[in-house]
Amino acid sequence: MLFVFLVTVPSIYSQTVDEIVQKNIQASGGLEALKSKSSLRLTGELKVQGMAMPITIYRKRPGMLRSDVSVQGATMVDSFDGTERWKILPFAGNQDAERATPEETADVKAQSDFDPQLLDYQAKGRKLELTGKENVDGKEAYKLKMSLADGTTQDLFVDAVTFLIVKQTGTVYTPQGQQPIQTLLGDHRTVDGVSLPHHTRTKVGQTTEVEIVVEKAEWNVEIPDSFFRMPAK
Repeated sequence: MLFVFLVTVPSIYSQTVDEIVQKNIQASGGLEALKSKSSLRLTGELKVQGMAMPITIYRKRPGMLRSDVSVQGATMVDSFDGTERWKILPFAGNQDAERATPEETADVKAQSDFDPQLLDYQAKGRKLELTGKENVDGKEAYKLKMSLADGTTQDLFVDAVTFLIVKQTGTVYTPQGQQPIQTLLGDHRTVDGVSLPHHTRTKVGQTTEVEIVVEKAEWNVEIPDSFFRMPAK
Protein backbone atom coordinates (compact mmCIF):
# COMPACT_ATOMS: atom_id res chain seq x y z
CA MET A 1 0.00 0.00 0.00
CA LEU A 2 2.83 2.39 0.87
CA PHE A 3 4.52 1.58 -2.46
CA VAL A 4 1.34 2.49 -4.38
CA PHE A 5 1.11 5.81 -2.48
CA LEU A 6 4.72 6.74 -3.28
CA VAL A 7 4.24 5.94 -6.95
CA THR A 8 1.02 7.93 -7.36
CA VAL A 9 2.05 11.11 -5.50
CA PRO A 10 4.30 12.50 -8.31
CA SER A 11 1.52 11.92 -10.86
CA ILE A 12 -1.03 13.80 -8.75
CA TYR A 13 1.46 16.62 -8.20
CA SER A 14 2.13 16.92 -11.93
CA GLN A 15 -1.58 17.08 -12.70
CA THR A 16 -1.96 19.92 -10.22
CA VAL A 17 0.67 21.98 -12.03
CA ASP A 18 -0.96 21.24 -15.39
CA GLU A 19 -4.36 22.26 -14.04
CA ILE A 20 -3.00 25.61 -12.82
CA VAL A 21 -1.35 26.21 -16.18
CA GLN A 22 -4.51 25.43 -18.14
CA LYS A 23 -6.66 27.64 -15.90
CA ASN A 24 -4.15 30.46 -16.24
CA ILE A 25 -4.25 30.24 -20.04
CA GLN A 26 -8.06 30.28 -20.01
CA ALA A 27 -8.15 33.20 -17.56
CA SER A 28 -5.72 35.10 -19.79
CA GLY A 29 -8.10 34.80 -22.73
CA GLY A 30 -7.68 31.28 -24.07
CA LEU A 31 -5.22 29.75 -26.51
CA GLU A 32 -6.94 30.99 -29.68
CA ALA A 33 -7.10 34.62 -28.53
CA LEU A 34 -3.52 34.62 -27.24
CA LYS A 35 -2.12 33.13 -30.45
CA SER A 36 -4.04 35.66 -32.57
CA LYS A 37 -1.92 38.53 -31.19
CA SER A 38 1.28 39.55 -32.95
CA SER A 39 2.16 42.90 -31.40
CA LEU A 40 1.27 45.15 -28.47
CA ARG A 41 1.64 48.83 -27.68
CA LEU A 42 1.15 50.09 -24.13
CA THR A 43 1.05 53.77 -23.25
CA GLY A 44 0.98 55.10 -19.74
CA GLU A 45 2.97 56.58 -16.91
CA LEU A 46 6.20 55.52 -15.24
CA LYS A 47 6.66 56.55 -11.62
CA VAL A 48 10.06 56.41 -9.93
CA GLN A 49 11.67 58.40 -7.11
CA GLY A 50 8.75 60.81 -6.94
CA MET A 51 8.77 61.55 -10.68
CA ALA A 52 6.03 60.67 -13.18
CA MET A 53 7.04 60.27 -16.83
CA PRO A 54 5.20 59.22 -20.01
CA ILE A 55 6.17 55.73 -21.17
CA THR A 56 5.38 53.68 -24.26
CA ILE A 57 6.15 49.95 -24.33
CA TYR A 58 6.24 48.00 -27.59
CA ARG A 59 6.23 44.23 -27.92
CA LYS A 60 6.26 42.04 -31.00
CA ARG A 61 6.24 38.32 -31.61
CA PRO A 62 8.32 36.28 -31.08
CA GLY A 63 10.53 38.22 -28.66
CA MET A 64 11.07 41.88 -29.50
CA LEU A 65 10.69 44.49 -26.79
CA ARG A 66 11.20 48.25 -26.53
CA SER A 67 10.35 51.02 -24.06
CA ASP A 68 10.53 54.78 -24.62
CA VAL A 69 10.44 57.11 -21.61
CA SER A 70 10.09 60.87 -22.06
CA VAL A 71 11.93 63.05 -19.55
CA GLN A 72 12.26 66.84 -19.84
CA GLY A 73 12.09 66.82 -23.63
CA ALA A 74 14.49 63.91 -24.07
CA THR A 75 13.71 60.23 -24.67
CA MET A 76 15.35 57.26 -22.94
CA VAL A 77 15.20 54.12 -25.06
CA ASP A 78 15.73 50.51 -24.04
CA SER A 79 15.26 48.02 -26.88
CA PHE A 80 15.80 44.33 -27.67
CA ASP A 81 15.45 42.98 -31.21
CA GLY A 82 15.44 39.32 -30.18
CA THR A 83 19.23 39.07 -30.22
CA GLU A 84 20.78 42.40 -29.30
CA ARG A 85 19.86 44.87 -26.57
CA TRP A 86 20.71 48.56 -26.86
CA LYS A 87 19.95 51.81 -25.05
CA ILE A 88 19.89 55.56 -25.47
CA LEU A 89 20.55 57.35 -22.18
CA PRO A 90 20.60 61.10 -22.88
CA PHE A 91 21.04 62.01 -19.22
CA ALA A 92 24.24 59.97 -19.11
CA GLY A 93 25.68 62.43 -21.60
CA ASN A 94 25.28 60.32 -24.73
CA GLN A 95 22.64 60.81 -27.43
CA ASP A 96 23.84 57.78 -29.41
CA ALA A 97 22.62 54.21 -29.07
CA GLU A 98 24.91 51.95 -27.06
CA ARG A 99 24.96 48.16 -26.80
CA ALA A 100 23.97 46.73 -23.45
CA THR A 101 26.29 44.43 -21.52
CA PRO A 102 25.92 40.64 -22.00
CA GLU A 103 24.43 40.41 -18.49
CA GLU A 104 21.82 43.08 -19.26
CA THR A 105 20.97 41.38 -22.55
CA ALA A 106 20.52 38.02 -20.84
CA ASP A 107 18.09 39.60 -18.35
CA VAL A 108 15.85 41.12 -21.00
CA LYS A 109 15.96 37.99 -23.17
CA ALA A 110 14.48 36.01 -20.29
CA GLN A 111 11.45 38.34 -20.18
CA SER A 112 11.04 39.17 -23.88
CA ASP A 113 8.83 36.23 -24.87
CA PHE A 114 5.66 37.69 -26.40
CA ASP A 115 3.40 34.97 -25.02
CA PRO A 116 2.48 34.62 -21.33
CA GLN A 117 5.09 32.80 -19.23
CA LEU A 118 3.06 29.62 -18.79
CA LEU A 119 1.96 29.22 -22.41
CA ASP A 120 3.89 26.41 -24.17
CA TYR A 121 6.42 26.49 -21.32
CA GLN A 122 7.61 22.92 -21.90
CA ALA A 123 8.26 23.50 -25.61
CA LYS A 124 10.47 26.43 -24.59
CA GLY A 125 12.64 24.23 -22.38
CA ARG A 126 11.17 25.44 -19.10
CA LYS A 127 10.24 23.38 -16.06
CA LEU A 128 7.58 24.09 -13.46
CA GLU A 129 7.27 23.00 -9.86
CA LEU A 130 4.42 23.77 -7.47
CA THR A 131 6.13 24.72 -4.21
CA GLY A 132 3.10 25.75 -2.14
CA LYS A 133 0.79 28.67 -1.53
CA GLU A 134 1.47 32.19 -0.29
CA ASN A 135 -0.50 35.30 0.55
CA VAL A 136 -0.20 38.08 -2.04
CA ASP A 137 -1.89 41.35 -1.08
CA GLY A 138 -4.34 39.50 1.15
CA LYS A 139 -5.22 36.81 -1.38
CA GLU A 140 -4.07 33.21 -1.63
CA ALA A 141 -1.83 32.36 -4.58
CA TYR A 142 -0.13 29.23 -5.89
CA LYS A 143 3.65 29.54 -5.97
CA LEU A 144 5.25 28.04 -9.06
CA LYS A 145 9.01 27.74 -9.43
CA MET A 146 9.95 28.12 -13.08
CA SER A 147 13.37 26.92 -14.26
CA LEU A 148 14.34 28.57 -17.54
CA ALA A 149 16.38 27.07 -20.35
CA ASP A 150 19.35 29.31 -19.47
CA GLY A 151 19.55 27.84 -15.96
CA THR A 152 17.98 30.76 -14.10
CA THR A 153 14.83 30.47 -12.02
CA GLN A 154 11.90 32.70 -11.11
CA ASP A 155 8.84 32.29 -8.94
CA LEU A 156 5.38 32.97 -10.35
CA PHE A 157 2.40 33.51 -8.04
CA VAL A 158 -0.97 32.57 -9.55
CA ASP A 159 -4.11 33.85 -7.81
CA ALA A 160 -6.03 30.87 -6.45
CA VAL A 161 -9.38 32.34 -7.56
CA THR A 162 -8.73 34.24 -10.81
CA PHE A 163 -5.73 32.11 -11.88
CA LEU A 164 -3.97 35.22 -13.18
CA ILE A 165 -0.32 35.88 -12.32
CA VAL A 166 -0.24 38.52 -9.58
CA LYS A 167 3.42 38.44 -8.56
CA GLN A 168 6.77 37.25 -9.85
CA THR A 169 10.22 37.22 -8.28
CA GLY A 170 13.73 36.48 -9.48
CA THR A 171 17.09 38.18 -9.88
CA VAL A 172 18.33 40.91 -12.22
CA TYR A 173 21.77 42.22 -13.12
CA THR A 174 22.63 45.75 -11.91
CA PRO A 175 25.90 47.73 -11.71
CA GLN A 176 26.03 46.50 -8.11
CA GLY A 177 25.79 42.88 -9.25
CA GLN A 178 22.85 40.48 -9.13
CA GLN A 179 19.93 41.83 -7.12
CA PRO A 180 16.56 40.34 -6.15
CA ILE A 181 13.63 41.68 -8.15
CA GLN A 182 9.93 41.51 -7.30
CA THR A 183 7.00 42.61 -9.47
CA LEU A 184 3.38 42.88 -8.36
CA LEU A 185 0.81 42.80 -11.18
CA GLY A 186 -2.67 44.21 -10.67
CA ASP A 187 -5.69 45.91 -12.24
CA HIS A 188 -6.09 43.13 -14.81
CA ARG A 189 -8.39 44.20 -17.66
CA THR A 190 -9.54 42.39 -20.78
CA VAL A 191 -8.55 44.13 -24.00
CA ASP A 192 -9.66 42.56 -27.29
CA GLY A 193 -10.24 39.23 -25.59
CA VAL A 194 -6.94 39.03 -23.68
CA SER A 195 -6.31 39.93 -20.04
CA LEU A 196 -3.51 42.41 -19.31
CA PRO A 197 -2.27 43.89 -16.00
CA HIS A 198 -2.66 47.68 -16.11
CA HIS A 199 -0.65 48.33 -12.97
CA THR A 200 2.75 46.92 -12.05
CA ARG A 201 5.03 47.72 -9.14
CA THR A 202 8.61 46.49 -9.35
CA LYS A 203 11.20 46.56 -6.59
CA VAL A 204 14.88 45.91 -7.29
CA GLY A 205 17.06 45.18 -4.27
CA GLN A 206 16.02 47.01 -1.13
CA THR A 207 15.66 50.53 -2.50
CA THR A 208 14.66 51.03 -6.15
CA GLU A 209 10.92 50.87 -6.80
CA VAL A 210 9.29 51.49 -10.18
CA GLU A 211 5.58 51.75 -10.86
CA ILE A 212 3.89 51.60 -14.28
CA VAL A 213 0.27 52.55 -14.85
CA VAL A 214 -1.08 51.57 -18.27
CA GLU A 215 -3.60 54.03 -19.71
CA LYS A 216 -4.07 52.41 -23.12
CA ALA A 217 -3.34 48.96 -24.56
CA GLU A 218 -3.47 48.21 -28.30
CA TRP A 219 -3.06 44.79 -29.89
CA ASN A 220 -1.81 44.00 -33.40
CA VAL A 221 -0.51 47.47 -34.21
CA GLU A 222 1.90 47.86 -37.12
CA ILE A 223 5.48 47.91 -35.80
CA PRO A 224 8.33 47.17 -38.22
CA ASP A 225 11.12 44.89 -37.00
CA SER A 226 13.60 47.68 -37.75
CA PHE A 227 12.03 49.75 -34.95
CA PHE A 228 13.62 47.37 -32.41
CA ARG A 229 17.05 47.27 -34.05
CA MET A 230 19.99 49.39 -32.98
CA PRO A 231 20.36 52.40 -35.31
CA ALA A 232 23.61 52.86 -37.17
CA LYS A 233 25.84 55.67 -35.94
